[in-house]
Amino acid sequence: MSSVSPKRGGRPATGQVKFFRGRWHVRLTLSDGTRSPWIDLDPNIPEEDKAAARACARLVSNEARALGAVRDRVRETCDEWFKRFHAYKERLGRATVTDMRGRYKKWVAPDIGTKDPRVVTRVDVERVVRRLDKAIVAWAKAGAKRGTGISPST
Repeated sequence: MSSVSPKRGGRPATGQVKFFRGRWHVRLTLSDGTRSPWIDLDPNIPEEDKAAARACARLVSNEARALGAVRDRVRETCDEWFKRFHAYKERLGRATVTDMRGRYKKWVAPDIGTKDPRVVTRVDVERVVRRLDKAIVAWAKAGAKRGTGISPST
């Protein structure tokens, strides 16, 4: 069983790793597309060693996959889909592709980039919307200063 996205050799499926309450934790995407609760990782992994936390998360993910609790593979992540989409727009000669890539990377990818598009939920999209709303407020508070937040027209 592969733990790597088969298209374009994607990154190993480690789930989402996060340090809180004094130790690293992981959340996995389950077979039905939902997320697992936070799972404690090895308490001996120091906060500054994210690589070790990801390696430990990969072991947890592989074991969960072997038990059938986690999808065997992701066909394509949102990041990969948007990469194809932007390449298509570029072939059409769109002048704004560079801006589109930057906006996706900054405002959308942090929330859904590593997810399979088939499991992106309303909650995920609402998280993106909240991020954009906060950025619009920051832009307005900064007096429409370029480089601060994002314009509502964008």
